[in-house]
Amino acid sequence: LSNFLRPSWDDDSYVNLKNSEKEKKEEFEKFISGKSWSEIKQFLISVNELNKQQLDKSFWFIENALTDFFIVIAKYKKQYFINALEMFFSGEIKFQLTTNIFSHTMADDIISAKELLEILNRFSFDGKVFWTSTVLYYIPNSQVNALMLKLLLNVYNDKNSNLCMHNMLEHLKYRWNLIN
Repeated sequence: LSNFLRPSWDDDSYVNLKNSEKEKKEEFEKFISGKSWSEIKQFLISVNELNKQQLDKSFWFIENALTDFFIVIAKYKKQYFINALEMFFSGEIKFQLTTNIFSHTMADDIISAKELLEILNRFSFDGKVFWTSTVLYYIPNSQVNALMLKLLLNVYNDKNSNLCMHNMLEHLKYRWNLIN
């Protein structure tokens, strides 16, 4: 299981990072193809158990692989992706995911910001403001509206939480969309 999640670039035989990432995603796609939700759920539970056994939490390759795995699930079947997110945000499975999980799935029009926010709002968990800010940061321009702006302002008013913000200019989409 650990070898399956380990990135290909971690192996000296791989020279090109882009190719190794592509190969790993193809490996994930092949693994998921034809799987039922119960099989995917069991895999995620097994990964959760592996993560609990990991003594050195400084290793970060699992979080990137799991983010890619979640994105592959999203492309395979949206409902399976929603189920996996519910497992994650309910605390049934606990490991690190990167913000790419939302940026890619919204950019590829697999799931909307509204749907992601509905999932987040069904659960109470540490980091909820961070994940809400992630949705609002990566929201496609076409989905920006007054409600999303209000949520963004509420997120910024929470002084006790971490926020997802790589580039403040990304928030200009709220201004331009609401003026038009």
